[in-house]
Amino acid sequence: MTKVLYVYGDGDYDVLSFNNNYNPQKVYEEMVAEGITKKDLLDPEWDEESIHVEIKEFGEVDSEFVSFMYNEFIDYDVTKAKDIFFVEEVVK
Repeated sequence: MTKVLYVYGDGDYDVLSFNNNYNPQKVYEEMVAEGITKKDLLDPEWDEESIHVEIKEFGEVDSEFVSFMYNEFIDYDVTKAKDIFFVEEVVK
């Protein structure tokens, strides 16, 4: 099973802010411990909860396929506003 955090926000650069201020694995682990699959995080630059995080589960995802998608289809500017982060599964 592949686990990812789907991160998006209210603005154009929320994923960049997430990258600068949060550790995806730690956020995932906190969400699992809290028993939640969706969470709003504070964007320190704007002092509001504008970063949205969701845990998504998929069957096995081939890393070569993901690289291909990012290289051929996913625009970098889009990933500033929404992106996925692969995380290691933890058991409650």
